[in-house]
Amino acid sequence: MIVMKFGGTSIKTVDDIHRIISIILRHRDEMPVVVISAFARVTNNLEKIARLAGEKQTNDAHTISRELFNKHEQIARTLLSKERKKIFTTEADKYIYQLNQLIDGLSLVGEITPRTIDQFSSYGERLSSLLFTLILQEQAIPAELIGVERYLYTTNDFSRAVPIFDEVEENMQSTFQPVLSRGSIPVTPGFIGVTKRGIWTTMGRESSDYTATLIGAYLQAKEVQLWKEVEGIRSADPEILPDTIPVERLSYSEALELANLGAKVLHPRTIIPVIDQGIPIRVLSSRHQSSGQTFITAESVATGVKSVTYKKDIALIRISSPYQANGDINLSNINQYIRSLPFDMHMTLQVGSETVVLIDAKYITEDILSSLKRYGEIDYISDAALVGIVGENIGTTPDYGVQFAEALKGIPKGVLLSGASSRSVCAVVPDSEALKLVGKLHERYFLTHQTKY
Repeated sequence: MIVMKFGGTSIKTVDDIHRIISIILRHRDEMPVVVISAFARVTNNLEKIARLAGEKQTNDAHTISRELFNKHEQIARTLLSKERKKIFTTEADKYIYQLNQLIDGLSLVGEITPRTIDQFSSYGERLSSLLFTLILQEQAIPAELIGVERYLYTTNDFSRAVPIFDEVEENMQSTFQPVLSRGSIPVTPGFIGVTKRGIWTTMGRESSDYTATLIGAYLQAKEVQLWKEVEGIRSADPEILPDTIPVERLSYSEALELANLGAKVLHPRTIIPVIDQGIPIRVLSSRHQSSGQTFITAESVATGVKSVTYKKDIALIRISSPYQANGDINLSNINQYIRSLPFDMHMTLQVGSETVVLIDAKYITEDILSSLKRYGEIDYISDAALVGIVGENIGTTPDYGVQFAEALKGIPKGVLLSGASSRSVCAVVPDSEALKLVGKLHERYFLTHQTKY
């Protein structure tokens, strides 16, 4: 059995859907479980609808809602028979009614919360998984939709929900195995879950990968395949550098480091479920199937830098502790405070007598800054970026820190964070200087030798 996840950016047109069906058929004998994200840009539009409703712009919110459903209806008209189109329309009409109720209710309350955003966002995957199941059936492919409300119970930490693991494992066995035993293909949405009270949750943006690896781990899959628009994992983000090269092999720890440092191709929690069982992950492109792909396993197969990472919109908070002799105690206290906040931090570490805290800039408030002042004097930069290099053991190899420091020369206010991890060397720099640093590092480690890892 294998798990095949298809990402929203690779599902934009009817031709994309035909391409994905052909990929699934090639793997039919391997008993695939299919995980589907919302179609391209749908989640963004659903969040936009919520924001407009919260701002009492209900007409605009309803207009985008109609356009969103019309897009799915157009695909249904093109690919489904009259009978199956009726099935889709009946369910979609319920969703339209529910979404309109949410829009009108939010416009009255005027307060957008993570819970509200999750309720809006859930419709993307619910629509795409229903429609894709019907399309497979239309092609005479036995497929059955498995909604997350049947197995993926989560905490009520909206927008960053965590699965209730013991129950999820038991539920997966009882829901997926009978479908597989019948010779059918289970189709399920990624990204979303439900609380025990039936309230929709999401596990963070781009977390359909995480859904796929959870299923792979609990059903003991032979392999988890993450089908995307990009050609595997690259030596840097191809959206910012035109001359990236493929990374053919990564270890779990390297891939986890890449995700945590900002590589958009993987959700940070993706790797964790498969580690204990050693289930490999393959990152592939549905549009360029014969070109680059990345194979992720327990072992690293090459030394050196595998990729250059970049994450923007970072806030850098430097805390000069008055208790310099007790830096570890101060760091522990700051970590305890940061963990109490309702979002995931990026990094907290001790650099000499300073504690450095990195957080998504959008989460910073005056209350947080005031609370951190309890631990020392604060120097705060809101428009920063995190740039790093990733590879097994490079964080403990002095040469890489020296080379990174050399690349930082001429970049003002750069803070080298060597020693933060054995698998990376990174720095926080002003966002205006970040792409320059990414280019210098990429040229240093990749363009000179054109090595594939």
